Amino acid sequence: MAYKLSKGSRGFGDINFEDDADTGIDFEADTVKIETGGAERLVVANTNITSSVAFCTQDNLIVDGRIGIGTGNPSYKLEIGGNMAVGEYIYHRNDTDTYIRFQDNDARIATGGSERLVIDNQAVLVKQRTNSVVKNALQGTSTSTAVLRDTSFTGLSNNNFTVSCWFYANDTNTDPMSTNSRIVFFGVGEHHMLDLRVPDIKVQYENHAGTNDYAEFDTNLEEGNWYHIVAHFDVANLSSGVPRLWVNGDEFNGTGYTAVGGTAATIDDVAVYLDDGTAMQDVVFWDKLLSDCEVAEIYNAGNYIDPSTHSAASSIVSWFKLGYEPDFANAGFSAGDTLSGNIDLDDSIGSNSFTLQHEHEFSLLARTVTEYVSQADSSQPGIDVDAKAIRIRHAGTPCSATDVGMKGEIRWDSNYLYICIATDTWKRVALSTW
Repeated sequence: MAYKLSKGSRGFGDINFEDDADTGIDFEADTVKIETGGAERLVVANTNITSSVAFCTQDNLIVDGRIGIGTGNPSYKLEIGGNMAVGEYIYHRNDTDTYIRFQDNDARIATGGSERLVIDNQAVLVKQRTNSVVKNALQGTSTSTAVLRDTSFTGLSNNNFTVSCWFYANDTNTDPMSTNSRIVFFGVGEHHMLDLRVPDIKVQYENHAGTNDYAEFDTNLEEGNWYHIVAHFDVANLSSGVPRLWVNGDEFNGTGYTAVGGTAATIDDVAVYLDDGTAMQDVVFWDKLLSDCEVAEIYNAGNYIDPSTHSAASSIVSWFKLGYEPDFANAGFSAGDTLSGNIDLDDSIGSNSFTLQHEHEFSLLARTVTEYVSQADSSQPGIDVDAKAIRIRHAGTPCSATDVGMKGEIRWDSNYLYICIATDTWKRVALSTW
């Protein structure tokens, strides 16, 4: 094939588009310029490439030097003399766990995969360091439902109480899943019950005469997921008490319950039933009806919390870790092992004790949880201010020692410094001159 211009070295002055002297390629010493319409669009010199219009590439653009946008003399690998917009993330090179993330009305800085600073349109939140750790849970492996029981349980009697736990919804022998997992509170011939029958949880109240009814909650639990469950047993007065239920910090409305009335049952026997494949962890029994704030605190946004540090810890009757007690590790059991021997699970706060009726019907299930790193365990403080003072601009006086407040909140006025030491619980120290 013949060409207008064959290969080989040629010397040129300029090359112009036919009949358009304003569009062409100009050659100068150590420089090549591409012009369209009389304006230079791309200049390739012996040190720089400059462009006055959009620069597009269909593949990687690799530059052994500096890129300046809106500046003719960049001092950095990338220098922008103007505004820059990003879709969502700016990452530290070769470290996808350290980034700045932008969302609507929200900017977040994360290091090591955990958000350290959150700035939204309402506040600045400095978040505590977190770690991911494995804490084993107790799993039922029997097709006939494994049972933990304390037939001499103390601390609940016939008063109102709350039960909270982490529950793993699973059923290896039924499809669709219809687990028989539940927590039962026995009296003399009667019982209350938290029925974890998937997908919709039920809470049952029963009086001393055996009359009972239940509320059903449209929880739609799905197999293979962990859920945090909190149930109210408002049973001191069975003529007015109503079951309430929270899942993952959100309250669900119950239907179908009619007050049973009569004499309240006296609870002295508690049993936990784990159907084949289901698991449970951190079962806590409280001798009060937890408030909405206290429910949110024990849920802790899905992160691990030591119940003994809860603001209502004094109301805990019993706390059973169920799976990560030191006794299991000391006996040589680890995740995946079927239990054996004679095992009693001791209460981590109170004096009750669960007996595993058939140890071989249980195993340990590994569960990864996120827990906050306490200051005692951290080499770095939560806030490190390189200044002489921290300023809270506006005075604020709690109405009383029981005014609404969140644990850790600080306020001041001309006479006192106030600290909220638990939900709606304030203490103060007088200020004096010197």
